[in-house]
Amino acid sequence: MISTSPDVHASPSSADQLLWENQARLRQLIHAADVGLWDWDLVTNAVYFSPEWKQQLGYADHELPNLFEEWEQRLHPEDLERTLAAARDYRAGCRAVYDLEFRMRHRDGTWRWMFARADFLRDSNGQPVRMMGCHFDVTARKHAEEAQRVTSERIKYALDATRDGIWDWNIPTGEVFFSPQWARLLGYEPGEVPNQVGFFYTIVHPADVKRMKRVLDDHLAGRTPVKQNEVRLRMKSGEYRWFFDRGEVVVRDAAGSPRRMVGTITDITERKLAEAVLHETAERLREAQSIAQLGSFHWNAATDHVTWSDELFRIYGHVPGRFEPSFEGYVAAVHPSDRPRVLEALQTAMGTLGSFSHDYRAVLPDGSVRWVHARGRAVVGDDGKLAGLEGTCQDVTARRLAEEAQAEALGRLQKIAGRVPGVVYQYRLRPDGTACLPYASEGLREMYGVDPEEVRDDATKVFVRHHPDDLPGLAASIEKSARDLSPWSYEARLIADDGSVRWLAGNSLPEREADGSILWHGFIADITDRKLAEEALRSLSHRLVQAGEEERRRIARELHDSTAQDLVAVLMNLALLQEHLGARDIIASQIVADSTALLENSVTDIRTLAYLAHPPQLDETGLAGALTDYAHGFSQRTTIRVQMEIPPGLPRLPEPCEMALFRVVQESLANVHRHAQSENATIRLAQSNGAVILEIADTGRGFSLEKAARPGALGVGIPGMRERMQYCGGRLEVESGSGGTIIRAVVPQPAGAT
Repeated sequence: MISTSPDVHASPSSADQLLWENQARLRQLIHAADVGLWDWDLVTNAVYFSPEWKQQLGYADHELPNLFEEWEQRLHPEDLERTLAAARDYRAGCRAVYDLEFRMRHRDGTWRWMFARADFLRDSNGQPVRMMGCHFDVTARKHAEEAQRVTSERIKYALDATRDGIWDWNIPTGEVFFSPQWARLLGYEPGEVPNQVGFFYTIVHPADVKRMKRVLDDHLAGRTPVKQNEVRLRMKSGEYRWFFDRGEVVVRDAAGSPRRMVGTITDITERKLAEAVLHETAERLREAQSIAQLGSFHWNAATDHVTWSDELFRIYGHVPGRFEPSFEGYVAAVHPSDRPRVLEALQTAMGTLGSFSHDYRAVLPDGSVRWVHARGRAVVGDDGKLAGLEGTCQDVTARRLAEEAQAEALGRLQKIAGRVPGVVYQYRLRPDGTACLPYASEGLREMYGVDPEEVRDDATKVFVRHHPDDLPGLAASIEKSARDLSPWSYEARLIADDGSVRWLAGNSLPEREADGSILWHGFIADITDRKLAEEALRSLSHRLVQAGEEERRRIARELHDSTAQDLVAVLMNLALLQEHLGARDIIASQIVADSTALLENSVTDIRTLAYLAHPPQLDETGLAGALTDYAHGFSQRTTIRVQMEIPPGLPRLPEPCEMALFRVVQESLANVHRHAQSENATIRLAQSNGAVILEIADTGRGFSLEKAARPGALGVGIPGMRERMQYCGGRLEVESGSGGTIIRAVVPQPAGAT
């Protein structure tokens, strides 16, 4: 190993001079080649590192000791064991050649790749005594290889990501290289595809062959820079899919004839399907715009370019292709009277980067005028500044004419409504529960003391005028009408400014609006006079009922105490006369016997009539005893079995209530006998929640509640029974169907009743 330098001050011989020159030349070559040399004495373990070896690691010759540890400790941790093992294997003869690459730490802390090659110097016995070798810094090459590997990997990933298939066509031989991905795109495995151009033509859809050849011929002839075409190819499964086929001639001979062509195919089936859907959607959009008479526009502020949809051309009376839309042309078509307002709205939208919405008149080329509703917004660019405008224009001429006609009709209706006593109104219940009166005639001011404008957005001021006791029922009736969309009607009291109470009656018809609101159209009338008349009539009716009961009581008492007693006295006289006649006058005795029988029947009838007119048990034992006695007699007279369900200890009620309940039983059992065709009936009397409840039930054929509720309904008498219950402060409920009828009378139980 070259480790010393000759003494240049000595007088060398010619041989020494030649050796010195050779050593100097070798040193220069080693330095120029940037080769690091090392010499390892296997006997003494001494190591020599050349200045170039040290320089490769960033050190001067004197800065790095010639120690084996200096080399070992600078090895990369990941390469240490592998490198030492290679040295041991080579020394042991397990490795034929010692050459390997590893990383060493540079003085600046970076890692440098080194290529090491070495050989043994053996003694006379052939035993290795020294190991000498060289280092080459191959960092640049390793980086280049890594960059190439990364680039190749990226290309592979890119091709895999794009799912492109690659083909390489040798035009003279007709041979084609189809990449594995090309084969997989068509459902084949690599190796299943013939490497001949003829195979490609066999899988092209027949309808695409002519077009594909024309595109190919144009490129091969040099008329187009690249060949690109969309074509359908048959998969291995037999189905056809769309592919984008792109290629370019990369080699031509001296005569310009194509020799080699490379390209790719990309599966674009999904895109073609999307385009088909997009085309269909565009057609539907055009159709929808035509039906809705709605056109769209876009203005590019930078280029001042304006695009219109086909429908917008029609709205403005132009033909696509014969008229170039522009911002100025759009503004010029606006009616002069509306132009300042439209320009202001557009300028505001552009200045604030906001939106606009307005109606205006457009003057068409033929001079006709159309009403247009325009709405749109400013388009903001990436820089946050105005990039243009976009929006829609709709032909609303028909709507405006209808609105004008409606406004005219509404004006007439308002005049009429203003002359109608009461309030004509619209009531809207919104989905969020709030309510308003979009329209109310001037009668609202007189009836409620509220201006119609005050309730146009909030109806609260109307509701607060109602009597508090009526508000829950009023709200419930509105809720039911909204839920069922059924006609609404209700009677409620209004508290006037002077504290007086007036009765109002309202009715209306509901309809559901597009936003989910319910809108009622109706009328409210003041029925105070009618309610007063009804109350007076009811009071009179109650007095008549009371007078009738008193008269029945008097008649019953007269029949029982006077007439019946007189007839009994006559019977006694006839008995004496019969005894006096004996057998002397057979004819007279027979007359007396017949008269006696007639009188006995008359006494029975009079007593029954007196009982029905006013049962004495009602005064003596109360309602329970009177009903029990009456039911027993009714069963005997009609053969209808009547079951009684009366709990013990039932308290007495006021006389009018007991009489009213007794009359309900009389009328109900009479209806069972006359109409129900039932063989049995049940009378139940009970107490519940501070009320006395009376029920009369049968299992007959039932009846129509609507007909039975009519005044004067023959044989049923429901209005009469209901009137009696109202007189007592109670109510009457009727349930009837094919399974029978239940009449239920409910009267409040007075406090302290026993």
